[in-house]
Amino acid sequence: MINHFRVDSKLIHGQITTRLLAFKHCNRILLIDDTVAGDESMRNIFSTVIPHSVKIHFRGMGDALNALERAQASANRYLVIVRTPETALALLRQGYAFGCTLTCGQLTNDRGNGIPVLKGVNLLPEDIAAFRELSDSGVVIVFDPNASEGDAVSWKNVQKTIRTQGGADTQGNAHANLLRVFGILDLFLEDPTLGLTPNEIQARLQIPFSTTYRLVSFLEKNGYLEKDKITKDLHLGWKFLKMQVESGESRAHRLFHERIIPALHVLTSDTGEASAVFVPYNQELRCMAHFDSPYAIAVRFTDEQTRAVGTDAVGEAVLCTLGGSAHANSDTSAEATAREPEKSAGGVFICRDQDDGSTSIAAPVMQKDRLLCILTIQGPSFRFKEDALARGIEDLERTVKSLSSETDF
Repeated sequence: MINHFRVDSKLIHGQITTRLLAFKHCNRILLIDDTVAGDESMRNIFSTVIPHSVKIHFRGMGDALNALERAQASANRYLVIVRTPETALALLRQGYAFGCTLTCGQLTNDRGNGIPVLKGVNLLPEDIAAFRELSDSGVVIVFDPNASEGDAVSWKNVQKTIRTQGGADTQGNAHANLLRVFGILDLFLEDPTLGLTPNEIQARLQIPFSTTYRLVSFLEKNGYLEKDKITKDLHLGWKFLKMQVESGESRAHRLFHERIIPALHVLTSDTGEASAVFVPYNQELRCMAHFDSPYAIAVRFTDEQTRAVGTDAVGEAVLCTLGGSAHANSDTSAEATAREPEKSAGGVFICRDQDDGSTSIAAPVMQKDRLLCILTIQGPSFRFKEDALARGIEDLERTVKSLSSETDF
């Protein structure tokens, strides 16, 4: 039978593999997506990140109805996942009768500039139209991006948010606000080192205080501006860094997408541990890409998550590369005592955290004398015995050496 039917633009991620499968008691996944169904490498990646006790089936729209009928008649408990509400609507139009609630998980803003209705849920106009037709056809819809069930929000309440955020503005007001947003961003783009408070932004642009704070809050929430934790000044946010990395066909773009991300996948495949690439930005570290371990749920990364410098081998690699040491700067604290940072002869940093029983190893990718990013492998300490640790260090040393040799752009 089908226990849960979910719309999620990420398809399969940590919340699904660690939380949703458990509390929905599902032992089968039916993933309906033409792109994934036709891509063997993507199918292999998704198959490795789910628990071994769960079997996953991939189907395109052509045979989705037959697969759904078999899933509903099966004695197994199915979690059905589609990428967009438009896919769910297409199934309805083809004759599928929803026998359970349609749950909306994460619909991320990398698909376009939608209306943010919940954290992790940004609805595009086509999403809203699809949900409306589904609801009008009798499908019960709830929004639960955190896979917590108890915090689920009804479609009726989401519609109120849509009217508040997107429907109340006239076309003229929307145009004026768009120009104001561009004006705010232009202040920072003219001088990327600039730091301003909301009051200073208001004084320079002469727009109403309430509008300034509302637009600044929106830009900060969505990553276009970022507040310094010490000075409280606003600066250009991490999204501009991401745009810089991913823009055009630059050598940096090709290095990141054609070499670094595949290298992460190889590291996870070879070691069986979680891997990630972090970029230092605005006194923090931001995860730009990751692969989860198929064997452990204790160590998980999230794309675009931030963490403080100096909390593990990643932070140690940053500080030591820049001329300091997280361990040396805080070795009198209880937190430092719980960690044992060390450095291999090949420049890989190792940190064993006694509090959570994890071990992290990390190494910097350099562009001449400039730190470009940090690659890391992390997992439970009991799997980092002497031989496994040595192999992980060797794999990481070889990977960053190869990547660093390609950064002469």
